[in-house]
Amino acid sequence: MKTACVAALFLVLSAAAHAQSTNKSLTFAQIAAGGGLESMVNITNRGTTTYSGLLSLFTMNGNNSQPWNPIVNGNPLGAGISVISIPPGNTQTLTITATSLQTGFGTITPTAPSDTDETSFIEGALTYYFMSGQTITGSVGVEPSGQIQLTSIPFNDFSEIALALANPNTTAASVYLTVYSASTPVQALGAKILTVVSNGHTAQYLTEIFPGIQGSPAGRLEIACDTGIYGVALTQVGTQYSSLPFQSAAKAYAWTENFPPTGTVTTGMLTARLSGALVDYEKAALTPAVTAPRYLAGTSLNGAFSTVDYDPSNNQIKYWNFSSFSLSLATVTGTVQIYSLSPSYTYLGEGTVTLNEVGPLNPLDAIIAERALAQTGLAIGQATTVLQSQLQILIATLENNTSCTALTGGGSIQAGTNLTSIYYDSNCQTPYVTANPTVTTDNDTNTASISDTATYYGPDGTKLGTMTINEQANLSNSSSDVLNGLGTFISATGAQTPVQLGLYCTISQTGGPCAGAIAQDFPDLGLAIGAVTPINVVLGSSATSPVSFSGGGTVVTGPMGSLKLTNPSPTSLVIQGGTAFASTTASGGAAEFVLFPPTPTSWTLTDAGHDEQFVATVVDNTSRNLTVTVKQVSTGNTLATGMIDHSGSGTITWSDGTVSTITNWTLQATT
Repeated sequence: MKTACVAALFLVLSAAAHAQSTNKSLTFAQIAAGGGLESMVNITNRGTTTYSGLLSLFTMNGNNSQPWNPIVNGNPLGAGISVISIPPGNTQTLTITATSLQTGFGTITPTAPSDTDETSFIEGALTYYFMSGQTITGSVGVEPSGQIQLTSIPFNDFSEIALALANPNTTAASVYLTVYSASTPVQALGAKILTVVSNGHTAQYLTEIFPGIQGSPAGRLEIACDTGIYGVALTQVGTQYSSLPFQSAAKAYAWTENFPPTGTVTTGMLTARLSGALVDYEKAALTPAVTAPRYLAGTSLNGAFSTVDYDPSNNQIKYWNFSSFSLSLATVTGTVQIYSLSPSYTYLGEGTVTLNEVGPLNPLDAIIAERALAQTGLAIGQATTVLQSQLQILIATLENNTSCTALTGGGSIQAGTNLTSIYYDSNCQTPYVTANPTVTTDNDTNTASISDTATYYGPDGTKLGTMTINEQANLSNSSSDVLNGLGTFISATGAQTPVQLGLYCTISQTGGPCAGAIAQDFPDLGLAIGAVTPINVVLGSSATSPVSFSGGGTVVTGPMGSLKLTNPSPTSLVIQGGTAFASTTASGGAAEFVLFPPTPTSWTLTDAGHDEQFVATVVDNTSRNLTVTVKQVSTGNTLATGMIDHSGSGTITWSDGTVSTITNWTLQATT
């Protein structure tokens, strides 16, 4: 009975990985043909029935992937596909040539009935041949590329290493590359994020990826990706080549398991070796009693990480599940379910388990954490100004208030025939935002739908950009109002990368639940970053009374173009795509609940997992300018610092010395 239960759980965990079993599919991350190169793939079937499958080849056309049609065994491919059929015990050779130098990657995948039977298998290897006419002048053999999420490639000469990556997945992959020096003190010599599109391929020398690294230092290259990718590295010394196949690298965590049903707290160390859909790791319990290390298995797939552990000392099975797992997270929290095997198979209950990364953060994670924290912190300022201004514009439009009306706390508003404008001053002279909203009202439900393209200006009259807004207001409840919607801001200058924005807020006399959200691409990082931050707002007795808030949310990252912000219900904001990067806590307050609040006004956003904290503070009652900083919590060291005016525009300097423009509370171009 025990054996059957353990086997069943392992089968559940491994089911998702079956399709990527090494005896059914092969991937070769770099295939080259033409220009004096041939690629020869030798494949064999040791099974007892015929293996049927497809060879699929892909290459790049600019930034897009497309089927690749070289010549295979003398026949040009069509649609990048060649049908494969290998009788039991047979071996076949696929010779790939081209009339000019071409590169790409290839997969061999099973078709029916080989995709489900257990009696046909495929194994193989790739050999590159260097040709001079019909004469072979050199060759290098390459194993099939294994799927990895974390790997390390040591080298003795940086300038000799070439790297190829392939992504046969249906979504793009963000690949973190970091080069470290060889000796103490170990330093990060360079860091880069590569976006590899679905069915995409990239092949470059490290000197091309990291042009800023001078000379030929020894060291190592670390590769990390939350999506399982494939790759191969080559060394070139003169005209001689050798292959460096990828092997999954281990990552260490300290873990704490808390099981309330028995009050048991267990701690230990975990060493995980992630390999695409499959994971194996070694676990050692440190408290309450030291036990011998044991090996376990599980899956890491689509942002989830699950493991199963047979504990012989207690005759128990422990199932860990982390619904949001990412290699970039320093701390991950999940659940543990425990089953007893004696005297009968019994579910004992559920507890919590926390993983804490052991060792320093990847320098890319620290840089991304700075951006993400500043982006989310600035979005809080964006959300409150949009909330204030849109409510004022809605009221002025509905009331057709054509006179200049001063706003409480500063600024003014005036509705015209075609435009409704909010001004920095109290006399309707210096515009902050102009809008021509289309308002559709339903008197029966006391709701309104608003669509608008608002134009924002700086205090000096410079056009900042435009925001396309679609929102809804529900004024049917006598005790509270609900405003929610989505918008897209595009800066008037720079790269004009769209910034997705979202907001909901339930406003009563005492406050209520609200949330702000943001998602955008960062071309300089090769990454998309987004966050949803729910907060609870506490209002005073009047608009000039202090206001405070607290809450927190989740930051996600993904490849460029992968994040989509949605508003599925009036009190819900959801980012589709990406994986969890960080959890944040937020708190702050303003002297008044007004559009441009005076001192003391500040708010704080903390990312404990990356040891960083963002603070924005109004420092001048006349200009209402703000300082923004990102600090390392443990040391108090300042990582990033900037200054913005009360339109939310200025600059911020990051820890790596680069500078980003801030426009209307959004991060823009970095130089």
